[in-house]
Amino acid sequence: MPGWGFLYKEKAEGAGASGDYENEDLNFAEASKYLRLSQAAFRGTRHGGDLPTSWPHLRRQKKYAEAIATYEEFLRIFPNSSEATAVRSFIVQIKKDMNPPQ
Repeated sequence: MPGWGFLYKEKAEGAGASGDYENEDLNFAEASKYLRLSQAAFRGTRHGGDLPTSWPHLRRQKKYAEAIATYEEFLRIFPNSSEATAVRSFIVQIKKDMNPPQ
């Protein structure tokens, strides 16, 4: 399942790079669907692969609460992942994006 998620992620990035933002959003939605399924399949394993790097579109779409919830769920399932430190920093940055200094 992660393969499908990464395939859709690549398609989304290609669409975004060419200015096709509608297909970018559609493909990122598909990527998220498959990667969430993969996340469930990885429960109980020692690592979660590259899953957290696959949801930056939530932040770009200003879906801050959903992005934070997704990253927090990843940390709940994979607290000792090699990517845990990076994911924690993503959460901090998203919270800053939500509340920019005046």
